[in-house]
Amino acid sequence: MDVGRETFSNLFAFYFSKFQEAYDEMNAQDMYNFTRIIESIIIDYDRLMGTQSLYMLGKWIHDAESWAENEQEKQQIKFNAINQVLLK
Repeated sequence: MDVGRETFSNLFAFYFSKFQEAYDEMNAQDMYNFTRIIESIIIDYDRLMGTQSLYMLGKWIHDAESWAENEQEKQQIKFNAINQVLLK
């Protein structure tokens, strides 16, 4: 799992830098091509992460909510857990 995550991370960084170069050069065709590659990397990364429940958002939220002692606290903890993922 860790090797796969690292591999996808490195691929993403490489192709994102290529996309940025294409953007700086105003090369629309290369930007389009690198966008397709980056999208494919994201989809494959998502599939890899989905093989382990530890990395699934639903489990993350459920585990966070389990710490709450009442409904109001549960909603606040859920909000914080989602923000940790989305705003990181």
